[in-house]
Amino acid sequence: MNRRLERLQAKMGLSYQILVGLVLALWLLLLGYSSVQPRTYNFALNRVADITVRAPKTVEDTERTEELRQHARSRVSDVRLYSPEVKNQQVDLLNQYFSFVKGVRQKDYRASDLESAARAQGWSDNDLETLKASFTSNSQRLYWTQLTEAERLLLYNQSLKQGSVALMSLNESLPDNARNLWLSLDDKQFETMSTYMVDLLSQTLSQEIEPANTAANLSKLRASLREAGQYSQYQSALVDFIQPFIVPTLVYNQEETNRLKEEAAAAVQPAYILQGQIIVQEGHVIDSTVLRQLKLFGYLDASVGRYNAYIFYALIIAHFLLLLGLNTEGFRFKQAPSAKRQMAMTIYALAFGGLFAVLKALEVLQVGGFAWATLLLPISLWPLLVVPKTSMRDGLIGLVSFNVMALFVLSDVFNILESLMPLVFYCFTGLIGMILVNAKVWLGRKRRFVPAYIGLQLLTILPLLLGFNMDLTTFQGRRMAGLMLANILMTVIFYLSLSPYWERIFNPSAELSLQQLANLNHPLLKDLIEKAPGTYHHSMMVANLSANAVEAIGGDSLLTRVASYYHDVGKTLHPLFFVENLPAGVENPHKMIKPIESAQIITGHVTAGVKIMEAHNLPTSIQDICWQHHGTTLVKYFYYQAQQEGHPVDQADFRYPGPKPRTKEAAVIMIADSVEAASRTLKEYSQASIEGLVGGIIQGKVADDQFSDCDLTVNELKIVQASLIRGVASMYHTRIEYPK
Repeated sequence: MNRRLERLQAKMGLSYQILVGLVLALWLLLLGYSSVQPRTYNFALNRVADITVRAPKTVEDTERTEELRQHARSRVSDVRLYSPEVKNQQVDLLNQYFSFVKGVRQKDYRASDLESAARAQGWSDNDLETLKASFTSNSQRLYWTQLTEAERLLLYNQSLKQGSVALMSLNESLPDNARNLWLSLDDKQFETMSTYMVDLLSQTLSQEIEPANTAANLSKLRASLREAGQYSQYQSALVDFIQPFIVPTLVYNQEETNRLKEEAAAAVQPAYILQGQIIVQEGHVIDSTVLRQLKLFGYLDASVGRYNAYIFYALIIAHFLLLLGLNTEGFRFKQAPSAKRQMAMTIYALAFGGLFAVLKALEVLQVGGFAWATLLLPISLWPLLVVPKTSMRDGLIGLVSFNVMALFVLSDVFNILESLMPLVFYCFTGLIGMILVNAKVWLGRKRRFVPAYIGLQLLTILPLLLGFNMDLTTFQGRRMAGLMLANILMTVIFYLSLSPYWERIFNPSAELSLQQLANLNHPLLKDLIEKAPGTYHHSMMVANLSANAVEAIGGDSLLTRVASYYHDVGKTLHPLFFVENLPAGVENPHKMIKPIESAQIITGHVTAGVKIMEAHNLPTSIQDICWQHHGTTLVKYFYYQAQQEGHPVDQADFRYPGPKPRTKEAAVIMIADSVEAASRTLKEYSQASIEGLVGGIIQGKVADDQFSDCDLTVNELKIVQASLIRGVASMYHTRIEYPK
């Protein structure tokens, strides 16, 4: 598929970039349309609903919550607290009254005082004449005990006018019998009974008296007076007298009442409209409560969704233009895009569109009642699968663009804030994936990648939940944590499962393809063993030597082994011209041709091998190694033979076409190829001879400048040299001679 795709990209050129961008934009529009497109509903009060509406998300019904809280406040009774001030005020008032009456009783009066009081109170002339007739003179001195009941009351009322307002108000509430009692008692009785009444009032008002219990307290006072035998004859008058002084001692406390009301309101659980809950059933009448809930979710205001839809469409267009600009080097349409950028555009579009489709599917599940289903989106697959095939820039652009577009899909256009949790989770997990990719943790080290990925992701879950004030003791908090954990595990499983196929599609040297090519039953290898068995054996030895050496320096050992299997398939065209395939007793065919012709046959196996690989659709990475495994080295044997003939010789005619090795794997195969072939010429396989052979070959390649195009370091060359020495020594170890 990779080759067919490359041919299509090369054929279409710039049009391919535009086509892929447009297809991606249309795909995003198709997926997001249903989420952002505003709908028109025919909802009205007392009208029958024509559809069933479910709550698209869980929201608080603030108006209903406030109704419940107000109801809770109304159920709290007024708080009344005992107030000693009430007792003190009433006792002080009683003492004032007794002091006033006592002052009136103890004062000396004259007949003129009575006359003045009578005139002031509007007595008639006849009553005044009768009053005067009882006096011997106007200056006659009168004592309280000498006064009649009417005269006492006259002086009492006259003195009261000069008293305080509180006493005047109290006097109005006293019945005649209660007032006359204190005017008629002798001084001793007055003192005793007034003291008793003050004590009795103080005791009574020391208790908590509610407004509804004043009558009960008066009954207790009546009983107390009945029990006090010396006052029983005055019981009725005393009870009537004390009644105005008995007031509630429990006083309304507004501050405490408000506090309890607010506590009761705070204890009320918020009223929620749960996600998936039916707001109105098809065929039911819409009442005021239903209409309010529909308004709460925005079903009565289509303008909210319309503006969000416009923004979403603008984002898709901006995303398309951004991709086009990046992949055409700033809209340089006259310059054909490189094959790498075209492949990067393809990978970007496939991954972006695929993840967006998964997001839409999860959003549908969430609307259908699977709460927080969108937390399962494996967004980390984006950096893990895309960035290695494109660039870090493309990965960041895609991650940001995806999250911004997802905001509109997940918000369901009515409450964008509720989408922040999954979006923040996407950002965290995506950035962790970017960090791992940048650190190259995933390269050939899946056993190291899995714990690193899981560990970093787990570190983000708890802070994220706490940052959104999620209580892990609640079902919702535990559900969200569980879905995040499931996301992490699913991402690992998907990555390990999909990456080989993903690599196979977009990477010619993908692990899955190489594993298939490593099968020794491959037609090319079977053809090689039939036509050139010596070359086949040589290739197997080179594969073992080079794969071990490459693994020692951290390279791709699988690619090295497979490339070694096929690096000499070109020798199948002229197998007998290569000494390893020449049977014993058969004359070497090179003796029958000129040195220049022999050199052309020897160097031609590289070109022939690449053509055979192309015919069998082998990966370009293996073809490149076939081109490079001899570099531009000189075919010395035939070059020197040609020089001995005495004719002018051009050294370029005896060199391989190249290019020089451009990867570590190709360089190591070049060395191992020469070492394996040269090792057969050793007369003895001692440690010193093997070390001299390997060291000499490496020094010769370095002197010939064969490693100038690859990033093989001096230290890595030493590691390769040591590995090859061990490999050759193990190939030619001595054996025990068994007795005949």
